[in-house]
Amino acid sequence: MIKGIILAAGRGSRLKAKKKSQPKCFTKINNKHLIDYQIEALSKIGVDEIYIVTGFKKFFFKKIKKKTIHNKNWNKTNMVQSLLCADRILKKNECIVSYSDIIYDSRGLLDLKKSKSSISILFDDKWRNLWKKRFTHPLSDAETFKIDKNKNIIEIGKKTKSYKNIEGQYMGLMKFKPLGWKKFKTALKVYFNKGFDKNYLTDIFQKIIEKDISKIKAIKFSGRWCEIDFPKDIKVTQKIFRKNGI
Repeated sequence: MIKGIILAAGRGSRLKAKKKSQPKCFTKINNKHLIDYQIEALSKIGVDEIYIVTGFKKFFFKKIKKKTIHNKNWNKTNMVQSLLCADRILKKNECIVSYSDIIYDSRGLLDLKKSKSSISILFDDKWRNLWKKRFTHPLSDAETFKIDKNKNIIEIGKKTKSYKNIEGQYMGLMKFKPLGWKKFKTALKVYFNKGFDKNYLTDIFQKIIEKDISKIKAIKFSGRWCEIDFPKDIKVTQKIFRKNGI
């Protein structure tokens, strides 16, 4: 049985002061919280056992009837530490991992669920349509994403000044098999032994690729999705998801 993990420790400081009184995933899109959309999307593909990694104002999550794991160092660490908090789940189960500041169609998760690779990552090859709505200059936020002929990722998460280096955008949705998770932790131990509190997950994935620790499969996403990082993103997402349902 595939389990779900939602990384929801963040404060969401870039959404500005009026949004800081609650965890970022409690931002409302068309009168429904982001976290509710994520739980619904996972449940629709048969992932019902979901763990939420909390941090900022963890008491908010008492109203959600899902198991929680608390990252007590949420304000000093990044996504990597939040993911490690779920180690006991990841080392024994196939897990779909979701960031908590995104919204996405459930049908776009089906290919990720079916993937047989040890590590798989969803990407959006039509990302420019979305980034043009979010940013005046899309390359100011976009990062590299390159894949080979076998649909394995060969570069991820670097800054670039050229669209040629971007075959898609990382979405914050991935799947680990226990073997893939073991290899992820190997990369941390060998190449980040001085600490990774400020590293992003893409930094770890890039090191896994560079050192040939594991292949990472790129899975193309089909459907609607959006990331909520800035106040403008709320309006953009409300328009994209103005029709009910995911």
